[in-house]
Amino acid sequence: MLWFCPYRFTYDAPAHRTRRQLTEAFDQQGIDLSVSGDTLKITRPMGPFFRNSWNPVFVADLSRAGNSTRLSGYFRPHAAVLAFTVVFLGMQLWWLWTAYQQPELRPGYQPGWRAEEIRFNLQFIGMFFVITTIGWLAGIPNARRILAALRQSARPPA
Repeated sequence: MLWFCPYRFTYDAPAHRTRRQLTEAFDQQGIDLSVSGDTLKITRPMGPFFRNSWNPVFVADLSRAGNSTRLSGYFRPHAAVLAFTVVFLGMQLWWLWTAYQQPELRPGYQPGWRAEEIRFNLQFIGMFFVITTIGWLAGIPNARRILAALRQSARPPA
């Protein structure tokens, strides 16, 4: 499940019945649905003792498509997590760049200080990407459950 890749579902019902279908399907699956006009935010809670900041959020819009309703949306991380990630990674890259620009020999510094500083920053950035990847991988089962519930709710009742 990649972030910001579009998903589309079609419902053979007007928007108000589609919202009811989605609410019923998500209540059965233990998935949280918040509706604001024609915009939906779908998340799956993780439990009381576990928190994954990279848990995916499915954001979708309902629109008319003839006699049916179309749900178009995508997965994304929480907005605060995305903002923190951009700022944090930007700071790390800035520190790496400033260390690279400094001369190797400076008064008051040990010889080889720049190489150590660059090595530390690269290790820190590498761990940042490893932890981010682990969080993303841990969120994949939740994204799959959200998609399964969407597919189930899009099927016509038997």
